Amino acid sequence: MAKKRTAVETKLWLASEPEPHPQGFYPRYGKRIFDCASAAAGLIVLSPVFLGVAAAVAIASLGRAEPGSVFFSQRRVGKNGRPFSLIKFRTMAPASDGGGSAITVAGDARITPLGALLRRWKLDELPQLWNALKGDISLVGPRPELQGFVAGYTLEQRRVLRVRPGITDLASIAYRDEAELLAEHENPQEWYRRVVLPHKLVLGLDYIETISFSGDVALILKTLGAVFFGRGGPASHAGQVTRGGELRQSVQARAGGVVAGGTK
Repeated sequence: MAKKRTAVETKLWLASEPEPHPQGFYPRYGKRIFDCASAAAGLIVLSPVFLGVAAAVAIASLGRAEPGSVFFSQRRVGKNGRPFSLIKFRTMAPASDGGGSAITVAGDARITPLGALLRRWKLDELPQLWNALKGDISLVGPRPELQGFVAGYTLEQRRVLRVRPGITDLASIAYRDEAELLAEHENPQEWYRRVVLPHKLVLGLDYIETISFSGDVALILKTLGAVFFGRGGPASHAGQVTRGGELRQSVQARAGGVVAGGTK
């Protein structure tokens, strides 16, 4: 039996503009083929890593008063406003489920020591390959947001819902230090909603206008470069990342007067 949508989910579904007919082979067919092939290969090749991380999370959980599951799922908004459960390896104490801020910052007390390590190397994101294989998300695309944030999108911003969200995108690279950035502000969630999220959506809208196989491969390489080397991947693609960083600074500077009261 299909799960009944909540009032918020129904609102997002009805308010989301259906995806227009995509143009070109890659956006229409190739992207999904690429997602399935890459996600399946990743799940197989990285299975030893999956097992190792799962075992580490399970063992670390045994030492707590309230042991939790290895995986953590959270409702996010996908293509055309459809809600889905995003899967990650657990990085927070089970007692924090459903409580506290929806935003995490550097030094967040809810994050376990092992969780901090997993987040540093993005290993907690690996289960999202299963989401990609299922068709909930794509390897590359605007990151899926919580329903509460999406409910506040403008009509223009809702255009990002025309495509499947992704595991990574240019915003993920430009904001790879997001937790540290948010920790600098007294109200991280408000700063995220009013400053960071609008800029991420600008980058997401730019992406959906230029979807291509070469662009997706370049963004995957940039992501790997950012994770392992602290930069945006191959030098030949550094310009786009630099542009993202400059735009981020510009947006923050313009928004300073709006949320000045929220900074430390």
